[in-house]
Amino acid sequence: LFGYSQEELPTLDAWWSRAFPDPVDRAAFLEKLNLAEIIGNQTPVGKNMGEIHVTCKDGTERIVEFSAIVIGHDLLGTYFDITDRKQAEMVLLESNERFSTVFQSSPIGILIIRLSDRVFVDINPAFVEMLGYSQQEVLGRSGLDLELWVDSEARVAMYRALQKNNTFQQDDARFRKKSGEIIDV
Repeated sequence: LFGYSQEELPTLDAWWSRAFPDPVDRAAFLEKLNLAEIIGNQTPVGKNMGEIHVTCKDGTERIVEFSAIVIGHDLLGTYFDITDRKQAEMVLLESNERFSTVFQSSPIGILIIRLSDRVFVDINPAFVEMLGYSQQEVLGRSGLDLELWVDSEARVAMYRALQKNNTFQQDDARFRKKSGEIIDV
């Protein structure tokens, strides 16, 4: 996992200095691990250290979940590599942030509807401005509840297309604003 041979790490101190080359990081980790406390205990004591960053032989850093247990005078440590998962989480977080930025700042009204019950899950500020409803008035309700669609056949056609193709695009539709005014969208 880390690229070291057993000969390169003859002692635990050799491992600590290579896995944590920064003396400040190493000291913080060892203080958190607190071997003296768990070695002094007469019964085996385990300690979950959570996520830690370990430097590999080639200089790369891996993120691992580390747990340790001391049995007598021996330390048994387990490392579970979660680097790929953490990188995927970061990519997903960045993607969600980009989506949120586009969704919130778009000048075009955007809505998210749960298809199973056709309820509004989210709407952007442009949608609020366009139809005059507050977010609280819309979320958890359907377009049918709010009587948004002027043409019920167009609404039914949209849901059919969404169920069949997972996408829908219409050149125009007529919606009823909160004030009752009819607008083309």
